[in-house]
Amino acid sequence: VIHNAAWDENAQRMRSSCERPAPSDHLNLVACGRLAAQKDYPSLLRAFKLILNERSATLRILGTGELRSRLDELSTELGIQEHVVFLGFESNPYKYFVSADIFVMSSIFEGFGNVVVEAMMCGTPVVVTDCPFGPGEILESGKVGELVPVGKPEVLAEKVLKLASNPELMARRTGLGKLRAEDFTVQRIGERYLDYFIGNKRLDG
Repeated sequence: VIHNAAWDENAQRMRSSCERPAPSDHLNLVACGRLAAQKDYPSLLRAFKLILNERSATLRILGTGELRSRLDELSTELGIQEHVVFLGFESNPYKYFVSADIFVMSSIFEGFGNVVVEAMMCGTPVVVTDCPFGPGEILESGKVGELVPVGKPEVLAEKVLKLASNPELMARRTGLGKLRAEDFTVQRIGERYLDYFIGNKRLDG
């Protein structure tokens, strides 16, 4: 199996224009993906409410979709609407990844999860659901990032708070994440395809 190429020179140029803000006690979280059932944003919003019970935080969500109005309503029902920002489509999401303390994803399933690689390449630790089929492989079963069960807001909140309160762990996740993300550059994935085709040509020849 050869994974997706999730990072290229164009992404590198866009990321290079972004600056990480100075450290703050205020926790900045970011999520990215279609506002659709697959992404299970209700679980993320419920987890975020639990996070707000413990500390000051903002959740920024990138993406558009049919559930926008329902998610707005849920944010209001949970009393967290002032702390949740729906940003819609952004041509350069990397500036939000770079400026965030933690990237979060609550998906029920993923084809691969390019956005997880993108966040790690931006130097942002990740807390994501261990859903079929990509996140667990990307994070090497939790060695380079935090994996949580699908549909468990309380566990997601606990992992985010634990990570955010441990600077040493944050730094370790940042370093391991960036290193792992290098495995999914266009060059690395292209090399794997080339090795595959050359190897099979030899077998056929």
